[in-house]
Amino acid sequence: MATQHDIKSRRAELEALFKVFSDVPREVVVKEDILRYGQAFTEAALKVGEHYRTKTYGGWLFSFDRVTPDQAKHGEVNRVPDYLELKGGLYGLRGRLRVRCRVNPDSPYVVDQVEGKLWLCERDNGGLAPIAELWEYRPVPRYWSMKLADGSPYNQVIRDDFATVFMYCQHWGPDEECRFCDINENARMSRERGVLTIPRPFKSVEQVAEVAEEIFVREWDERPEYDRPHNMTISGGAITNKLEGLPENEFYIRYVRAIREKIGQRFHLNMQSGPKSKEEIRVFKEAGLDSHSTNLEVWDKELFAIICPGKQRVIGWDEWVRRMVGEVEVMGEGGVTPGFVIGCELAQPFGFKTVDEAVKSYEEGFDFLMAHGVVPRPISWCVEPRSALAGQETPPTEYFIRIDRAWYERWIKHRLPPPGSYKIGPGISEYPNNAAADMGHP
Repeated sequence: MATQHDIKSRRAELEALFKVFSDVPREVVVKEDILRYGQAFTEAALKVGEHYRTKTYGGWLFSFDRVTPDQAKHGEVNRVPDYLELKGGLYGLRGRLRVRCRVNPDSPYVVDQVEGKLWLCERDNGGLAPIAELWEYRPVPRYWSMKLADGSPYNQVIRDDFATVFMYCQHWGPDEECRFCDINENARMSRERGVLTIPRPFKSVEQVAEVAEEIFVREWDERPEYDRPHNMTISGGAITNKLEGLPENEFYIRYVRAIREKIGQRFHLNMQSGPKSKEEIRVFKEAGLDSHSTNLEVWDKELFAIICPGKQRVIGWDEWVRRMVGEVEVMGEGGVTPGFVIGCELAQPFGFKTVDEAVKSYEEGFDFLMAHGVVPRPISWCVEPRSALAGQETPPTEYFIRIDRAWYERWIKHRLPPPGSYKIGPGISEYPNNAAADMGHP
């Protein structure tokens, strides 16, 4: 949570960071600071948001919030968009700087309506000082109001370009679940609040294929150009035993085949799951998969075992890395894009004791992976209140900026394509959870 000292000094801190990181785009500095603190919303801003596409917790794996719904006293979790898009303002932000909404009523950053327009502001001597104007929130697409035959809302089956086909993770309980993760808690919370109404813990292949066809084929041309999805991700929790009588590979490949059949070859198709052998990933590639996000989460080997105990028990760090590197032979450079939750390696008491140690770890990790054609995706850690690491202090903004710079420098060094279908550049990247892809062009 933000302290009064934080609230009074954010602008001065940003401008100090601009000087320290003069080689880093301002968009990166601003974005990482906003992600670190999350956002508060005035009632005026919340009323505007109600007329646009709002955040649907039943459509994502994680809450990406700093508070629980009962701590958001004005119903913020039902009234904010999935992300903000910033432009211009005090620091001349370029393009559409996309930042994930992480609800935090105590944040120094507040979304407000100023002279009929939405602005991101900072708390300033009891008032609000505008920092950056917001692009208009994304409109509600036609599929948003549609339902399947069993009453399931389309927007809980696929969220534009993201299909969470299994809402839970079979790494159950404190001895298995990744410590930073609230996937199982988010699913439980969403069901308790009635925002996840799909009757089963997974979505049927037929449902997912039907909604994919609606979004990518039937109404794609109807939507504004800036709001058209160009890639599709199939995601879900780990399947360590069986689901619907099927092991993980057999469960997920059905969705790859069905979606590819419905949307054709035009759109990029990604999948998030555990790592595969070369033989296994080749089957997915032949079925139409373009990239694979096999999320290792933590690079340091010892910390991986502590933070991701289930993943360590079932596969282990060494085998996970070996498979990732092997997948490049099948998927090609840029086709293997593991996620890393940047920041949780500084969690105490087991994490690194200094920022320098943690940065060095990732510099080595990025260099190793990119030398083998693997393009990692940094994800700036959100300390979610229903995760095992709830209450931890978020690392300083400086840390995330240094990680972004380390990622970019090695990406240039190894002359790699972007991860999956992501765009690269300040205000161009569509990735909302980290600013590495906002660093610059090669």
